[in-house]
Amino acid sequence: MTLGEYEEILKNQNYGCAICGQGNGNRPLAVDHNHNTGEIRGLLCGRCNCALGLLDEDVKKMEKLIKYITGTTVYLSALFSKE
Repeated sequence: MTLGEYEEILKNQNYGCAICGQGNGNRPLAVDHNHNTGEIRGLLCGRCNCALGLLDEDVKKMEKLIKYITGTTVYLSALFSKE
C-alpha cells in the first residue's frame, strides 16, 4: 500500500475508523486486512483493531457477543429488580 492509497482510504472513511468512526489520537489508523487473502478491508483505530483480533475475526463469536449484550441486560435487570 502506498501513502497515497492510505490517504485515499482515510478520506473515504471521513478520516476515522471504518467501524466506530473515531480517530486514533496522534497515531495513524491501522491497516486492516484479511489474513487469508491479504485483501485490505479498511483502516481501524486501535480499539476496534484489537477487538477484531481478540474475537479471532470470527463472525460466529461476534454474533454471540451481540446476542449476549442485547439479551442478558434485560434478564439481569429483571433478576436483580427490587420490586
